[in-house]
Amino acid sequence: MDITVGTPHVLGVEINEYRTRVVEMNYRSRSPRVYQFFDFETPAGTLEAGLVVQAGDFADRLRVQLADRKIRTKRMVLSIMSSRILEREVLVPQVKQSRLKDLLRLNASDYFPVNVSEYVLSYDILERVEEAGHRKQYRLVVRAVPQDILRSCNELAVACEMQLVQVDYAMNGMLQTLLAMEKSEGSSHGRKKKRVEEEEGPELKLYLQPGEEYTRLILMKSMQPVLQRVVQHPAEEEQEIVRSVSRILDFYLNRSGGREESFSVVLMGMEEYDYLQLLLQDRLGAEVTMLQTADTRAFPVGARMTGAELGDFAAVIGSCIHPLGLRVKSEVSGGNEFSPLEFLLSDAVQTSFAMMLVAVGVICGMMGAYYMVASLRDYSDYEEAILDQASQVAELNRRKTAKEEYEAAYAEYKSMLEIGDYMNTANDYVVEFIEELESILPSDAEVTSISFSESGAAVELQVTSWSSLAFTIIQFRDMETATLMEDSLPTSYIDTGSSTTETTESTAESSTTDYSSWTVQQLRSECINRMETYPELLNLVMAQNGVSMTTQELTDYVNAQDRSNLILALQQSDSYIASQETEEEETDTTPEHLYTLTAQFSYNFDVLPITQYIEGGGLTFELGDEEASEETTEETDEDASGEDAGEETAE
Repeated sequence: MDITVGTPHVLGVEINEYRTRVVEMNYRSRSPRVYQFFDFETPAGTLEAGLVVQAGDFADRLRVQLADRKIRTKRMVLSIMSSRILEREVLVPQVKQSRLKDLLRLNASDYFPVNVSEYVLSYDILERVEEAGHRKQYRLVVRAVPQDILRSCNELAVACEMQLVQVDYAMNGMLQTLLAMEKSEGSSHGRKKKRVEEEEGPELKLYLQPGEEYTRLILMKSMQPVLQRVVQHPAEEEQEIVRSVSRILDFYLNRSGGREESFSVVLMGMEEYDYLQLLLQDRLGAEVTMLQTADTRAFPVGARMTGAELGDFAAVIGSCIHPLGLRVKSEVSGGNEFSPLEFLLSDAVQTSFAMMLVAVGVICGMMGAYYMVASLRDYSDYEEAILDQASQVAELNRRKTAKEEYEAAYAEYKSMLEIGDYMNTANDYVVEFIEELESILPSDAEVTSISFSESGAAVELQVTSWSSLAFTIIQFRDMETATLMEDSLPTSYIDTGSSTTETTESTAESSTTDYSSWTVQQLRSECINRMETYPELLNLVMAQNGVSMTTQELTDYVNAQDRSNLILALQQSDSYIASQETEEEETDTTPEHLYTLTAQFSYNFDVLPITQYIEGGGLTFELGDEEASEETTEETDEDASGEDAGEETAE
C-alpha cells in the first residue's frame, strides 16, 4: 500500500554581515524540495564576529519579508559562520563511531588551545586512511563552536517568534548541497563516470564560493570530500584568493604523496567572476567553470533555480538537508546527533507514523486472536513459559558479566591514552610547524637557519624585496602552530645587499612630482588610486606600522589627512614606484638587496615532560643531560634540513 505524507516546512536562514539568505523547504528529506527562496540586506549591527547582538531590527525585517510572501512556517534552521569557530583536521584510530565522541572529548585540549568547556565540539568524517605498515585511521574535521554564539541563536529565534529546530555550520550546509548534486548526477551517469575513473583515475573537483566576508573551498574526490577550508578573503580580492587556492592544492598534493591528479574548478555564486576565472586558469592550468543550472532532480522547485542562485543559497539549503546538530547542552556533536524535534519533523518519521497506524490495527487483531486461542491451551503452556523466563534470566546474567568486562577494558584503555599524552615532546609537533612555515613563505624566501626548543623556535631567512619582507611578517602573525614574539621585530631585519646606486637615487628624486598646485581633493583621489594600483606598497606601510586595515578604513584615514601629509605620502610613493621600475629594468639575476629577518616564535601547544608523570607514579627515571641534548640536537638538525628542502621545492 502506497502512503504519502507531507513533510512539514522549515525556514532555513543564513545571516551574514551584509546579506541574509532564506529558503522555505522540507526538512531532512530524502527528496529535498525548495518552495521559495529570497534574500535581503542584513540590518546594520546585527552580527559581531558571528554573535547576534541586535535581534530586534532583524526580526522586524524578517517578519515583513515572510508576510509579503505569505510564508507561515514557525520552524527555523539557522546556518552560522564566524571567524571565532575553530576548525582542524585530525587523524584518529578507526574505532566504532559511537566511541568517537569519547575519544574527541579526551583529546579536545590537544586539538584546540582554548578552554574547551566554553565550546561545543562537532565532527565530520572526511575519509578512511589505510597506509602500509600503519593501523587504519579516520581523517576527521573537528570544529569548536563558542557556546555564546549558539545561545545568541536561541535568543534570535525567540525575537523572531520562531521555534529553533537546529543550528548548523555553513560549511557543512554547502557540503550537503554538493553531495546531493553529485548523488543526482551520479545516478544518471553512474556507469559512464565509473568507466572514466577506471581508465583515467578519479578526478578532483574544487568548489569555490567567493563571498562578502569569506571564501569557502571544498575539494571533492569520487563524490567524497577530502579537504575543506575557509579563507578570510572578500570576493573582490582576486589575487589573494588565487594564492590561497594554490597553497591549499599544494598542501593536499603533498599530503597525498605528491601524486599528479587531474582536477577542475567550479565557481559558485551570482556575481560575475570573469577576472577571477582567468587568474585561476592561468595559475592552476585547470578548467574553471561556473556552476551550471541546478538539476531539478536534486532540488525541484516551483520557480526554476539557476546554478548561480544555487551557489549563493548552497549553505542554507544543505543545512535543511542534513545539519550537524549543534546544541549548547551537548559536548560533542556528530553527523547523526539525535534531536527529538528534528526526529519528529523528518519525512521518514511522518511516513512511518502512518504505516504504524495500519500496523497497530493488524497487531491488535492478531493479539485478540492469540489470546482467544491461548485461553484454550493446556496448563502445560504455562510451565513452558516459566522455563523460557528462566532461560532469559540466565542470558541477562551473561550479558551483565560481559558488560562489566567491557567497562574494565575501557577504563584501562583510557588510562593508557592518558599515559601516552605525557610521553609527547615538542619534537612530535615540529613537522606541523615546518609544514605551515613552508606553506606561508613567499617564493623568494631562503631559510638560512632554524632552531627548536621545548617552548618555541627561531627562524632566520632572507628575502629580496621589502614587499616580500612585509608579506612574510603578516603571514607570521597569522600562524596557527606558533605565536610570533613581536618584541624583536622592529630591530630584526637587516639589509645585507649592496647599497642603492647614485643613478637609482637620482632617478627616484627626478621622478617625484611637484604637487604644490594640486587641490586637496585631487591629492586624496590620487592617494586612494595608488592604494588600489600598488597593493604591495600598501602592505609594506601597514607592516612597518604594525597595523592592518580594511579598504574602507584606509579610505577614511586618507580623507582625514591634511594637505601637507597627503603631499608627503605621494612624494614617498613616487620614490618607491621609481625604484621598483628601476629594479625591473635590471637584467642581472642577482638581487641588489637581501633583507635578513630573524623571527622568534612560541608554540601554541603545551607538552608536559614525561619525567613529571613517571615521578608522580613513584617510579624513577635517569637520563644523562649530555645524551638528552645530543638527541634533541639531532632531531632539530633533521627538521631544519627538511625545511630547507621544502623551501627549494617551493621556489
